Amino acid sequence: PAEPTNVIMWIIEQGQSRGEIRPGNVKVLSALTLGAILHVPISRVYGSIRGPLVPLVDDVTESIWKMLSP
Repeated sequence: PAEPTNVIMWIIEQGQSRGEIRPGNVKVLSALTLGAILHVPISRVYGSIRGPLVPLVDDVTESIWKMLSP
């Protein structure tokens, strides 16, 4: 199976080649993306985010797109 980091790097590379994702270091942008995704459930485990995470999907997605947009 593909490693999540490699999948995210591939997605970012594809987006960069089409101008949908800003130019930049693919490894750094991948790390930032994966960190943004993973930190939400980690924050829930430690209690700084309460309640279900599903209602936060749109906010997380929008924030990641703002980070990656050209």
